[in-house]
Amino acid sequence: MPRQSTMPPFLQSSLVALLTVLLFALAIEWLVGWLAVISAWQQLPPHLQLVALPLLLGSYLLRAWRNYDYFSDKLNNQWWRCVHVTMLHNALNNLLPLRSGELSFPLLMRRHLGLGYSRTIPALLLMRLMDIVVLALLALFVSLHATQHRWWLLLLLPLPLAGLPLQGAVLRQLLMYRRRTPVRLAVKAMAGLPRHFAAYCRCYLMTWLNWVVKLGMLAWLLAVMSRVPLPHAFWGALGGELTSILPINPPAGLGSYEAGIVAGVALWQPPSVTLLAAAVNVHLLLLGSSLLAAMSAMLIDIGVSRARRL
Repeated sequence: MPRQSTMPPFLQSSLVALLTVLLFALAIEWLVGWLAVISAWQQLPPHLQLVALPLLLGSYLLRAWRNYDYFSDKLNNQWWRCVHVTMLHNALNNLLPLRSGELSFPLLMRRHLGLGYSRTIPALLLMRLMDIVVLALLALFVSLHATQHRWWLLLLLPLPLAGLPLQGAVLRQLLMYRRRTPVRLAVKAMAGLPRHFAAYCRCYLMTWLNWVVKLGMLAWLLAVMSRVPLPHAFWGALGGELTSILPINPPAGLGSYEAGIVAGVALWQPPSVTLLAAAVNVHLLLLGSSLLAAMSAMLIDIGVSRARRL
């Protein structure tokens, strides 16, 4: 007969969380070194240090808010648990190669929030599609900054919202063949997508807020460190972020993220050694902030769970 563990569940979850924090800290030390991360922060002017970290952490909280709102019918009073899952997913995405960190989202949502794969996988795909659309529109807007044609982009902004009626039309067609097993699975997956226009709009709006805050902050950091114009720095930040969605990337995006930043700026001006050094520092700041957010979320989750038990 298997031996029952005598350790209280709360202590078990606390030990798992603390071990995960330790593994994250060791991973960043092995990949780049915490001294390099701290050195990158110290190179920023003091006033920028006070603004940069809160804005980067704020972008992560916006992503958690998007997840919480998307699954609001299932996540009653579980805001901190949702933050915990979002921060872990974000950190794993930054650390693991080949986009394997994405697999952690449905796994974490199932383990910590009890949501099934049929609900979370379609949601993840929709959010990633919205991320790509928003990044493309932002790239168009910045590339047209010196022309008078930017107002045409206002006509493109609502285009992603056409996905909701298209989703309904596809679902009606699938229901005609619902006796077939692949179709039943597709119908079940589509049930995980938003059914109301307001929910669809909120998800799209929060995607915009997240990327405007994050890319704006990264572009500002890059412009200060490399002394390139802010629009060019935005293209560098965009290039770095686009490398993170490639199917092939190294652990922690080492090398590929910096190459994306340099390639983005090189579209407008010749790259320099200063730009490369700034790209490395921006990447280190991003890694450090995402891991700090993940470790803080795990420790807060332990405190919230303990408070509920008292």
